Amino acid sequence: MNIWSLPVIVALSVGMQLVPSAAEAPTQLDQQYTFSSVGKSGFSYRWSSENTQKTKECQLYNWCVFADLVGPVCEDEVFIALEFYDKNDDLVTGGGDVIASMGKQRHLEIEVGTNRDITFSTLNIVDAGCYKGLPTGQASF
Repeated sequence: MNIWSLPVIVALSVGMQLVPSAAEAPTQLDQQYTFSSVGKSGFSYRWSSENTQKTKECQLYNWCVFADLVGPVCEDEVFIALEFYDKNDDLVTGGGDVIASMGKQRHLEIEVGTNRDITFSTLNIVDAGCYKGLPTGQASF
């Protein structure tokens, strides 16, 4: 072994640890927290974590849940179409929420719900898209 090989081996051993490597995806993902596509505008949603559901309180609605929404960047607002179901999983009514987009692609822990004086058991997000807001009041999807 020549005198230069030992410093080269030490330098490579230390230096290789500093080279960035590709991150590995988790082998198992909790199905409850994976994103599902919704509508045709490129949005996906998931329900926020169980901890969020338990600790956050409804600020805008009497009855609500919290969701995470990702999709294309909208200039103004995002319209979220909802369907409300009773305890027998029968569709009762539809509705929607409009949230400020502020040029963001990710909207985390958003409150969706209703103030209607009807007892609902669950709700589903059935569509989402960019919304132009006032004065047109028309969604762009």
